[in-house]
Amino acid sequence: PSPREIDRWIEFGTRKLWFYDQQGMVSAEKIRNVIRYCAEELHITQFVIDSLMMLAVDRDDYDAQSRFLGELKALAKDTKCTVHLVAHMRKREGAKGEEQPGSAHDIAGGHEIASKADYIFNVWRDKAKKVAGNPECVLCVEKQRGRINWLGRLSLNFHAGSRQYIEGMNPMCFWSDWAQQPIEDGEAF
Repeated sequence: PSPREIDRWIEFGTRKLWFYDQQGMVSAEKIRNVIRYCAEELHITQFVIDSLMMLAVDRDDYDAQSRFLGELKALAKDTKCTVHLVAHMRKREGAKGEEQPGSAHDIAGGHEIASKADYIFNVWRDKAKKVAGNPECVLCVEKQRGRINWLGRLSLNFHAGSRQYIEGMNPMCFWSDWAQQPIEDGEAF
């Protein structure tokens, strides 16, 4: 990005975007306390935990994972904060291993992760680019509990100018002057 774009991004994110940077493992209790503090004191409405692998919950302790997910759901309800938990996929074997998107059943850890989640979004990238006709990236909407009950897949391609995967040809804009940019016929944001 240009210096002007960086300045605009900083202006956009100031007092709107907060980062809690924890190096190494962190306890589930500490994450819950951080979420509660951020929701109550900073009025944060969206919280991303990246990732389940970095929590001090053993990979094979499915009961602890289930309790943690239940506690996160209760905390989200109490604080009216949406909690996004990044959970990685299991390594899949065989000819179709990484050549196609996985499913909710491929989430690493206990099955309660998928069972207790209100929403499941699975992101897959065609790293090997071996399969002709595959999109560069697929966003799979596998579960939605809410007013919208659409499930399906969105094909995404990399937009080099904005360094993001997008469905159409136009990247998202984060600042108010997007409306001042000329729009050609047939283009939409």
